[in-house]
Amino acid sequence: MRSGAERIQGEAMGHHCPVKRASQDAKEERVGQEGRHLGRREMRPLPITVPLGIGQTPISFASSLAAANGVPTMRDFCRHVAVDRKGMGRGELRQIKRLARLGDVDPTQLETSWIVRKDGWTFVGGEKLRRQCSLKGFRYCPLCIQDDLSNRAGPRYARPFLRASWMIEAVGTCVIHTTSLVQSRGPVDKYLDDDFAAYVRQHRGEVDRFAAEARPVARSSADAWMHQRLVCHSDPSFLGSLQFHVALRLCEVIGFIELNGVKASARNFEGAALREARERGYRIAAGGVDAIRLFLEKLDTAFWEATHVIGGARLYGPLYRWLQGTMSNPDFDPVRKVIKDHAIDSFPIGPGDVFLGPVEHRRWHSVHSASREYRVHPKRLRKQLEVQGIIGDLAGRSNGRIAFETSAAAGFLTQVSDRVFAPEARRRLQVSAEGFRQLMNEGLVAPLTVRKGGGMHIQYSERQLDEFLKCLAAKAIERNGGETDLVSVQRATSLAGCRFIEVIRLILGRKLDRLELDVSRVGFLALLVCPTEVRKKTVLKNHGGHSLRAVEQRLKTTTNTVRRLVDGGWLPSTDAVNPIKRCTQRVVMPLDIEEFLERYVSLHRLAAASNMQIAALKGQLLAAGIRPAFHLGPGTATFYETSQLASAGPPSLRGRTVR
Repeated sequence: MRSGAERIQGEAMGHHCPVKRASQDAKEERVGQEGRHLGRREMRPLPITVPLGIGQTPISFASSLAAANGVPTMRDFCRHVAVDRKGMGRGELRQIKRLARLGDVDPTQLETSWIVRKDGWTFVGGEKLRRQCSLKGFRYCPLCIQDDLSNRAGPRYARPFLRASWMIEAVGTCVIHTTSLVQSRGPVDKYLDDDFAAYVRQHRGEVDRFAAEARPVARSSADAWMHQRLVCHSDPSFLGSLQFHVALRLCEVIGFIELNGVKASARNFEGAALREARERGYRIAAGGVDAIRLFLEKLDTAFWEATHVIGGARLYGPLYRWLQGTMSNPDFDPVRKVIKDHAIDSFPIGPGDVFLGPVEHRRWHSVHSASREYRVHPKRLRKQLEVQGIIGDLAGRSNGRIAFETSAAAGFLTQVSDRVFAPEARRRLQVSAEGFRQLMNEGLVAPLTVRKGGGMHIQYSERQLDEFLKCLAAKAIERNGGETDLVSVQRATSLAGCRFIEVIRLILGRKLDRLELDVSRVGFLALLVCPTEVRKKTVLKNHGGHSLRAVEQRLKTTTNTVRRLVDGGWLPSTDAVNPIKRCTQRVVMPLDIEEFLERYVSLHRLAAASNMQIAALKGQLLAAGIRPAFHLGPGTATFYETSQLASAGPPSLRGRTVR
């Protein structure tokens, strides 16, 4: 009879026959269906079981059970016991429970090292990875395999087992022997794929050769952390709160920046350089959020030293680009939050900015950002911030690099943003300089006096200006276009011949029957009034006097003559306001005109009344000893006193009344 080892070897060799292999593959496809029927029966542990190794994968455990029970291959074993090995790879829990029952172990222990591929991801004991788990061939520590063969219980070739951490490509060393893991080189028959116990049985020489060549390497903190996490699944640190693939990549990116800077290219970054970066990055990230922020602070100096606009990609390089490129994956949100919070706490960014997504709040303002938000000229704002002591005298820095905390300047910025100079106040009200002056004289617009150094600056409150406009429009009817006979307040003053302030008084006093608000305009341009109504309600009382032009017509003389009469005091006059045009004019009262006509008469009118030539009449008056009453100068009329004409005038004028 053949020994057990010879029998197993012979059966294994028999499976290299293509016909038998095809038959076995067809049978294996029916395992899932058979397992559903067998699952309803009571399952008992196998006659021969093996202890479950720490970190041993379920597939490796099935391989060990197959070797312990004399089954040539793990595939044959799974088919015989109705365990679907492909179902285990797809994440079917019932297959794990069935295998655990057969091996007399707790199913939860198998789950801690269960490798599942689903939706493009690989899960190792629930830890999520992508393209970081090697399932082709075997990665192992030859010294650990020799220890398994020598020290573990059970049949000899059922002792070696595959650890889940070895399957992670990022894990480069054995944490027990501090040697590099090796990749299997021996040919693996497709039918023996995943069958680690059978592989070790066939390639024992490879294991011994690798063990002889093994040399101690530097202990890797990153490898120890990954092994600990995959075995114990407990890590209270910040890295432990992240998905495994996120934590791993974070260490690699931080390490790359630490070694090469933010401007270096990460292309073809692999092998020993990648392991070195991962180790360096882990030493930083293992310190948690505070350590990561200290690392970022070293990169922040680039922002303060730059004179141009600098974004996250220029600031944090590969780290920012990595997180920006994974915005659709929520696994990276915790890391993004750390980087984003640090940026908000360090730089003058806020709502309206984008840094790994929209920025929700602001902690720091720069002179530039504050001037834009509060609509204050940056030069004026910078000077006022210096006067208030909020910022120092940073002459060498641009407005974008002078930062101050928003909490320390919120009240001051609100106050500054509410203050404007007269030109801006007029633009806000949409009123002319004269109209603005009238509003000030009336006390409707109150200026604010701001002391700065030794000078005084007159400013106005935007809030008060807006409240004033709101008060004016309180009773106005809104309109949204269309034809109308109403005009703006400024235009109404011209058409009605009144002052701007008079229309404002009518509006404030609610004395206008027609008042509309054009919502498409701003300031006083939005207020529409009827010019006819304004004219009727603003016309002044007639002063009762005659203008100099009217006096000229009444006296039937020239303009120059009337001007000389008024200026010389022979014709009394006074200054009065024109009731229509509201301008000051020189007027003569009717009674004064009548008195003047009673007392004086012009030579021109005397000649017309006596039907004589002016020169002849003037000669007669002179011969009679009658002189002009006064001399107005060349080019003016000559006047005589009527009393002299009545007593000593020529016979032709005696007894006549000339008006």
